[in-house]
Amino acid sequence: MIRTHTNKKKIRLALVFFVFTMLWHCKKYNVFDVPMIKIENSKAVSVSFHSETILKDLAVYTQGNLKNQVLGEFSMEDGLYRFIPVVPFTAGQSYDIVHENSVILNFQIQSTNDKMIAPEVMAIYPSADTIPENWLKMYLFFSKPMQEVGKSLDYIRVTKNNDTEPIEVFLELESELWNAEHTRLTLWLDPGRIKTDLIPNKEKGLPIVNGNSYTIKIDRNWRSADGITLNDDVYKTYYASDRDMKKPNLGSWEIHTPVAGLKDELIIDFKEPLDAVLSKESIRVFDDKENRVAGDHELAKFESHLIFAPEFSWSKGIYKILVDTDLEDLAGNNLNHLFDVNTKSIKNNDDTTTKNYITFNVH
Repeated sequence: MIRTHTNKKKIRLALVFFVFTMLWHCKKYNVFDVPMIKIENSKAVSVSFHSETILKDLAVYTQGNLKNQVLGEFSMEDGLYRFIPVVPFTAGQSYDIVHENSVILNFQIQSTNDKMIAPEVMAIYPSADTIPENWLKMYLFFSKPMQEVGKSLDYIRVTKNNDTEPIEVFLELESELWNAEHTRLTLWLDPGRIKTDLIPNKEKGLPIVNGNSYTIKIDRNWRSADGITLNDDVYKTYYASDRDMKKPNLGSWEIHTPVAGLKDELIIDFKEPLDAVLSKESIRVFDDKENRVAGDHELAKFESHLIFAPEFSWSKGIYKILVDTDLEDLAGNNLNHLFDVNTKSIKNNDDTTTKNYITFNVH
């Protein structure tokens, strides 16, 4: 369960104009950060971004209209590109930054009448309240790009069994694991403490222990890239259960097959919660001619089900669900091997020949 606490203290904001920017990630151009907007006298007077690739013939257009170019001039210094329009950007308008007829970034100038929009924690995974004792990863999804100042763990507090003293659970990394848009953060529990044969485990023990409850607090003072704090503190409580010492087993998955001629959903029941990010990235559907079936993936029932909605109606035939062998459960066990093996009691039996596909018929 995710809970929020609202700060009812009213805060008068001196800012009446702000900019919300959104990253269009494009590996081709090695563009890494969110466009930065400079505000002077409540006017958006420039936009800038970084790129490792030398970009020529850049242009700015109103979004979706390559015939309406914004007049202005680009400059570049040490990989920082800056565009200064002849006339300040228009409040409420969205813009595209284009290179060789391809949009590489977009941004929006908010209306001066709009309120400052606070970032939200959109999802926390695992979403279930129960996790195995050897739980490995947590994901935080935000509604807006988050700041890169300081450490994320400064805004995350973990307590056990309703105690007030915080405990160390997550691994502190020098380079934090954000996605390109800076809206998804991956947090690892310390693998050295999870693996039972390693020194950190012997010295500090497991990060979480079966039978205990753990509450994670996300502090409202965490700011988005445009400097706005969360509206509320966010809480998520987990209950630790037995260790998961089994690899995901495709043979136990239940497939709810669609009907030919319809755009029915294909439903895959994993019989256990799996990694929320890898589940969507690691599973693809192909027809009998090895053509990938276009469609969207969604997770359901606490990440124990995957729902595939095809773009087009199903045709009769045999289909294949291809699964990458690095698909993991909540304990980091993948199709080929367990994440943690006590060599004194359990043999890992790595299996690099694991069958990584399932076939089904559409009638």
